[in-house]
Amino acid sequence: MVALWYPAEGATARALQYRQYLTSPLLARYPRFSPRLEAFLLETVSNDLFRKRRADLNPNESAFLEEILSKSSLAGSDATPAKGPFPILLYHSGAAGSFEDNSVLCEYLASCGYVVMTSAFPSSDGQHVSNNYGVPKTSWDDLGFLLAHALKQLGFVDRLKVGAFGHSIGAQYLVEWLGQRRTPLRALVMLDSTLEYTADDDAGHRPLRKRLSLLRPSRLPVLVAASADASPNFSTWNRYLPCRADASIRYFRHNDYLLHGSLACTFSGEQMTEVRRNYDRLAQTVRAFFDAHLRRTPADWRRLLGESSDEFRVADHTCLPSNPGR
Repeated sequence: MVALWYPAEGATARALQYRQYLTSPLLARYPRFSPRLEAFLLETVSNDLFRKRRADLNPNESAFLEEILSKSSLAGSDATPAKGPFPILLYHSGAAGSFEDNSVLCEYLASCGYVVMTSAFPSSDGQHVSNNYGVPKTSWDDLGFLLAHALKQLGFVDRLKVGAFGHSIGAQYLVEWLGQRRTPLRALVMLDSTLEYTADDDAGHRPLRKRLSLLRPSRLPVLVAASADASPNFSTWNRYLPCRADASIRYFRHNDYLLHGSLACTFSGEQMTEVRRNYDRLAQTVRAFFDAHLRRTPADWRRLLGESSDEFRVADHTCLPSNPGR
């Protein structure tokens, strides 16, 4: 399954009014896959918001979930694309994440002139719709398929400007893909990969650290975002990612990098204002980073660097374009 957001023709007012969404192939053609995917999505939303199975929600939780699901979206289907070419961004959600778990960020980037694509990342044998099955190469194959689909079927993408962003294990898979031969990526954003919080000999991350140690350092620009309250160690990436920017964000827990995390805070009221404020700032930072390194227009990125604070601090070690606007 391909989930796709793109700028629509006629977007002359605020760009956020013209976010577009499409699934391909049509789920109606796959009657056995569609209900399984829908059920997985609903269970993922329920777990991310309430840490419960949907069947175990209390009346208030069920009512909140139904209210969220009934909300209309500014995104529309099958809209006429605006004239490109537009840079393309590939998104990978975390383990057991759903393809729509960060749809607000995806739609925001599309509203700013990017083509954004993601997948449900089901297992290769079709037995599981959750994306935490298989090995990194399974995801790389899916990402390669997404990109090939875009270059063949979408006449409004810029094949020379390809970026990616991912959350948790999605970020881990992407940073490994960055080190493969002939990677198509030109910029990467990592949202809470979790490697920033563990020691070098941590058992859970030991296999990934070993694989990363065998890769040549990448000279491509990477933005690494991690939670300040968890005391992230960004030097974890010094050898492999020397061309890097680090974003240290207060009040964020692991799922607060996602739309689902913001919704959970809305229901509980816990640090809702702070999380929402920093989610908006994160979206702007991700967009400005891609603008700087894919579009070579670093003005907004430089401005955001100047606005760093203890709540949302960004340190830049990348090589910014010397010919902005070209």
